[in-house]
Amino acid sequence: MRCALVALLLASCVESPSTVTGETHVVAFDWPTHGVPQLDLLFVVDDTQAMAPYRARVLALGPYAAAALHDYTAGMPDVHIGVTTTSGAPVTSISDIHNNDGSRNTSYTGDLGDTLAAMLDVGAAGDAPQQPLEAIRRALSDTDFVRPDTNVMVVTLSAGDDHSLDSVDAYVAAVKEHTRYPITAGAYPMPSPRLDAFHTATADAWLGAYTTPLDAPGYGKAFDPITNIVIDFAEPCFEIGGGPAEPYDCSVAMVEDDVETVVPPCETTPTGACWSIVTDPICWTERGLGTTIDIRGYARLYRPHLVGQCVSR
Repeated sequence: MRCALVALLLASCVESPSTVTGETHVVAFDWPTHGVPQLDLLFVVDDTQAMAPYRARVLALGPYAAAALHDYTAGMPDVHIGVTTTSGAPVTSISDIHNNDGSRNTSYTGDLGDTLAAMLDVGAAGDAPQQPLEAIRRALSDTDFVRPDTNVMVVTLSAGDDHSLDSVDAYVAAVKEHTRYPITAGAYPMPSPRLDAFHTATADAWLGAYTTPLDAPGYGKAFDPITNIVIDFAEPCFEIGGGPAEPYDCSVAMVEDDVETVVPPCETTPTGACWSIVTDPICWTERGLGTTIDIRGYARLYRPHLVGQCVSR
């Protein structure tokens, strides 16, 4: 059974319909907004000479991370992705945000995996002791990168244990202060007492810490939180036998910023927002495949708040 992460929003199915009189059949619905999954992803990469032998494995995380993000059950989340170094370089970041029609608004050009690989290529010329925990604390205080009430994932890639000056407990507290539901992962030499303690203290309650030895063939395990934990939303739907039977007469309104806007049926509206009832493979109920209301102009997973009722005769 897959765990629900951070931002799990459960939208309920319609209750069993109430029969009015005779053969009239009324189904009322009040479906919450499908909020957009959001994630602020931070890579902390060792830029010392000791990390040089592992460069190829680090760069391979670029396309791996991009593929993992695109394969979210709910579709790719709105992401801020940042890279900093164990020596505390400023965060370099990009954003990839959805539009309501399902298209994306990106701050970069080209392929996401290639872009991330280039960002992760921080060099290996440094010789100062690694301070990944201090780098994490500094990056999480960057309000241009970290958004309020957004899920944060931190991936630490280091050729040595942490040598930051503050206590591990202080850095754990900083992560929990700046994030709603922190996810931490890492690849580093094991054992590394300080990094081990940090990841243990921020481990997932069900699935444990997401860490892997630095000399592992690849660092894909660091992205197990993306493949094992779902930022997802249950699809609101009419259950089999519980939805409106054709022919039906529906009244549908979108609620945005506390304002209701009546939406016409698509069969009478050639352009603009309209509704239609469609069979949806995501809308799976205990009784089989159900139907849902699709609003033209919105990607279904990012649908606005809908209220109304359907009457079948």
